[in-house]
Amino acid sequence: MSDISDRILYLVEKEAGGNAEKFGEMTGFSGQAIRNVSELKRNRPSLDLIKSILQTCVWISPDWLLFGKEPLQREKVDNSSAPPEWLLRRVEELAIENNDLKKELCRLTNSKKNNDINHVKEHDPELI
Repeated sequence: MSDISDRILYLVEKEAGGNAEKFGEMTGFSGQAIRNVSELKRNRPSLDLIKSILQTCVWISPDWLLFGKEPLQREKVDNSSAPPEWLLRRVEELAIENNDLKKELCRLTNSKKNNDINHVKEHDPELI
């Protein structure tokens, strides 16, 4: 793996089962941006992408990612940068709450549309 694109592709396979979309979600980038760098090699990785990969995959050596220098893993993984367990639980709770709110908003929107249609039917049935 002499090219940084190959090393990123390796990480996509290892961390996300080869799924660029999933790896993109993990790092805060689109799946297409990840594919353009790793698989298609259309773009060189941006500094922001490299920083995000190093923050997401805390176990890999920055020297390996940037230059291909062994070892792949950091000598000592700093777990202080990993989010605490309570934060991960809270993020999950917020994701569930967000999903519930989206469903409620959709239900209310559909209800309002139905009410508007019924109102028109009552007052001017020929429009429907």
